[in-house]
Amino acid sequence: MNNFAEQFNTINKAIVEASVRFAKTSFENSERIVALNVEAAKHSFDENSKSIKALNDIKDPQDLIALRTKLNESAVEKASGYTRHLLDLANEAQAEFTKMAEDNWALINKNINSTVDQLSKSAPAGSEVVFTALKSGLVAGSSAVENMNKASKQFAGVAQANIKAATQQAANVASKGRKAK
Repeated sequence: MNNFAEQFNTINKAIVEASVRFAKTSFENSERIVALNVEAAKHSFDENSKSIKALNDIKDPQDLIALRTKLNESAVEKASGYTRHLLDLANEAQAEFTKMAEDNWALINKNINSTVDQLSKSAPAGSEVVFTALKSGLVAGSSAVENMNKASKQFAGVAQANIKAATQQAANVASKGRKAK
């Protein structure tokens, strides 16, 4: 029974370590997003200051139309760049979390299977059916987790492709607007 307690303790330690890694990774990724937002806010402030100065220098309506077009194109380009950067950060975070989840699931699953095997060896006669059902449930659970991981990776890939296509389209529209002048 001492071996069971050790295995249970090992599983708990793995869960605590995984939780700490998850929290640390969450904070690191949050810091990256905050840094991106602070940088975007600084650039936005600088751009708005320049825009106000340019607006004060306008002498005729044609200059106003040209400035508005330039500002709109610049805004689309900056929004596209921001979105791409944010998407890259999100993809990096998703990859880190997925790897952690897969690693932790494999470790926990291995420990649980080992514990079930140990318990089945010392179980009373006639309890084989219970352990067979338990092992079957563990296999089904592992399969479900693997399927969810595959589905989430596919979803993330599709979402990433759609966002990249949309930002590229926005950049293309802004670029065509410049060329039309």
